[in-house]
Amino acid sequence: MKIGVIAANGKVGRLIVKEALERGMDVTAIVRSANRTEAKKVIQKDIM
Repeated sequence: MKIGVIAANGKVGRLIVKEALERGMDVTAIVRSANRTEAKKVIQKDIM
């Protein structure tokens, strides 16, 4: 399964990414700072 996590560096987002990776999901993290996530696929964006 493929999922995208907005704010993947935040408190909840980090937990969602970790759990999804443990379950073998294909995770894309959408973050402001790309170097602070466990996900292999990262989209660096500032939504505001």
